[in-house]
Amino acid sequence: MPRQPFLSFYQTGMSYAVGPGELAKRPELAGLIAQCIAMWNDAELQMALSLGAILKTNSDAAVALYLAIKTSRTQRDALSNVARVLLTGLDLAAFEALLSVYGSLEKQRNALAHGLFGAMDGLPESILWTDIQDHANFLINVYTKEYQNISVADPHEKLRRDMYVYHRDDLRQLLDQLTELQRAVFCFHCHHQPRQNKSHNYLADLVSLPMIKAELAKQGAPAKP
Repeated sequence: MPRQPFLSFYQTGMSYAVGPGELAKRPELAGLIAQCIAMWNDAELQMALSLGAILKTNSDAAVALYLAIKTSRTQRDALSNVARVLLTGLDLAAFEALLSVYGSLEKQRNALAHGLFGAMDGLPESILWTDIQDHANFLINVYTKEYQNISVADPHEKLRRDMYVYHRDDLRQLLDQLTELQRAVFCFHCHHQPRQNKSHNYLADLVSLPMIKAELAKQGAPAKP
């Protein structure tokens, strides 16, 4: 996970804030976050199209069925089950490698899409991040103490403990990985399109991608079509 604990960088007295306006203070990082989310969405599109391609239907019904499944884990299971029936050899190994990479990046994308952001003056090339549930727990604790007239020496202690930092290079690395994932799913989709006289070897492109190649090596699968 390309993020580090906030407490690794915080020193007493440093000014920081979390809220809807903080991301605007880091426009370059906001752009990287938006690109990560957009790249993931296109990868999901290619995954939906892949189901139709595997089934040799290319129908909107197959895409609608995939997109109607609300949990990504169930989506991947559905694709995996279809693939294990219809694919063999390197085709199947490459797809299982693809699913592994897809699953490993999903949590990172979800964190960006569903987290809260902040900024700190001492970290001009970084963005603060906190989980919504953790932030809600922090606020509830502060409110409860306030309602009960209980004085707390350091009310933000829990907030700082549960907060993380994304550096610019962290987001760029994640974007590179998501871009490779999108390319991998695109290649898989194109490889299984029922076209005649295919002029390009998309399977070779797929298995040559670094993350796919690494997963194939873990499986002990052949890396050449």
